[in-house]
Amino acid sequence: MKKTIYISIIAVLIAFLWSSCEPQMQEGPTLGAAPDSTQLSFEVTQLDPWTYQFVNTTDLVGIASWDLGNGSKISNQDTVEANYGSKGTFEVSMTFVTDGGQARTSTEVEVTQEPPFDYANDPLAQTLTKDGDQRTWKIDAQTPGHLGVAAADAVEPIWWSAPAWDKEGTGMYTDEFTFVMQDRDYQVDAHGKTLIHVNALDEGQSVGYYGSVVESIGDDRVVNVDDSQRGDIQWSLRKEDGTYTIALNNHDGVLGYDAGGSREYTVLDWEENGYIYVKNIDESGISRFHRLIPTDLIKQITFEVDTVPTGNPNEYTFSISNVEKIPSNLEVESLSWNFGDGETMEASGPDASVTHTYMRAGTYTATATVVGGGKEFTASATMEIANNHPDYETYYIDSVMVTYEDFGETSLTDMGVNIPGEASLEKVQNPDDSRYPNRSQYVGKVTKNAGSEVGGALFQLPTGYKFDLRDISTFKVKVYADTAHTITMKLLNSNKGNSAWLSMAFVSKKIDVVEGWQVLEFDFAGVQAGFNQSWADPSQYEPDVTAADRYNHNYYDKIEIVANDGNANGPYIFYMDDLEGPHVEGLK
Repeated sequence: MKKTIYISIIAVLIAFLWSSCEPQMQEGPTLGAAPDSTQLSFEVTQLDPWTYQFVNTTDLVGIASWDLGNGSKISNQDTVEANYGSKGTFEVSMTFVTDGGQARTSTEVEVTQEPPFDYANDPLAQTLTKDGDQRTWKIDAQTPGHLGVAAADAVEPIWWSAPAWDKEGTGMYTDEFTFVMQDRDYQVDAHGKTLIHVNALDEGQSVGYYGSVVESIGDDRVVNVDDSQRGDIQWSLRKEDGTYTIALNNHDGVLGYDAGGSREYTVLDWEENGYIYVKNIDESGISRFHRLIPTDLIKQITFEVDTVPTGNPNEYTFSISNVEKIPSNLEVESLSWNFGDGETMEASGPDASVTHTYMRAGTYTATATVVGGGKEFTASATMEIANNHPDYETYYIDSVMVTYEDFGETSLTDMGVNIPGEASLEKVQNPDDSRYPNRSQYVGKVTKNAGSEVGGALFQLPTGYKFDLRDISTFKVKVYADTAHTITMKLLNSNKGNSAWLSMAFVSKKIDVVEGWQVLEFDFAGVQAGFNQSWADPSQYEPDVTAADRYNHNYYDKIEIVANDGNANGPYIFYMDDLEGPHVEGLK
């Protein structure tokens, strides 16, 4: 079981990291002795006036990598094609690597004709340059999914998709990318600092446009930038089978986040005078997704949330300050509040304050939502409420289990899925309501999609409520499946965000009744929290989650129920009903 969960955790890390590992040499062929340039050769074939094919003909065992002279670099391939978006002379080089060393050989190809692309009338070319002049673009930081990661052949970021403003403070969101129609000039202005992948660092530093590292964040690097060292860059467009490609002819250029690799960007979606959504293949051979918008269309409101105690128990006044608007004449249309405890309130105006009282102890996120220019902008503050309000009446029944969800009349809170897009939960007719132990009319159908490691059903208590494992440590759920899946139940803390897995507790049970209902019991007595005392974050480890005060009450508030945790071969389907567990203080 530990092996299964470790595989699951690795999948979670891949899903949430904006990074990827370098391919290892041992994954390629058995390599030979060190070459020199006289032993290297490749064949050049012109496919049309603007497209060439290059084939490695070196009579040695090794790995060929290419710099195609048009901004694209390709690793570990013997045959490659390059399209050149403008006339000119381009240097093409092949680097050949063996276990003893590497060598490089190069040649030049000359493109004598301008590609037959009608830039003056093409709608995307006109959008990129704002009607044939020039236009500056930025990463669309406020839109979820503005960055993403997936396999090379993917068309959407299924491994990881960036939440709004996920990379705030790294310099990335001030980067500007300008398309000029005249001479198809292309300019990058990082305003002195940006965020890149470590794979892009060495080359950029050797040329000079990337300087010293300001901060390391996993495989990301915040670096100082000197854009004057990038040299001359041209952009070009081509359209094949209805799909556009934006190409930069110099690897010093970039459109979005720099992870090395190709400077050819496939346009997946775009809206005239609205946005472009593109992907390229990075140095590690995976897809990097980027959504960009023109700076002349950016509407943005930033502000801070102020909280001031009134002097009354658990009562605070909420307001916003330091409001900045782009453009400056953008009108703030409304201000509303979600206090994180299920209560919401509309303010009478953007300058008006509101007052709210918290009844229960807990950690709450108070969020202000401002509407301006038809878009919503949010900012939040964390509220630590140490004690219950004096008027709060404790409601708790010792040693009693309650039903959390029966997909009929009882639902403490709406159930959903833990990773949208990787799993689904539907209320459906009971596939077998003819016999004990489940004759309910409706049940939940859980589907873990193919390719998902950890997608499953999610039950999360309302903010401020936690499970108490001190009197009862057992949870139950009825399941039905036509395959003997392994069902894993996980307890997590929603306040920990992407780090919740570090203190997770889990129990797994094998379905042993196929095509019939059975009750699975998940007893967390004696189950560890975290993973061990030396792996991941050892400070999170406890040998018995029910015996540790920091975990056995006022901590866990999420249940995830997953079929075949860590296995992505799916899809996997099972039905569930009557999720039960310890009584939750404060919920009736």
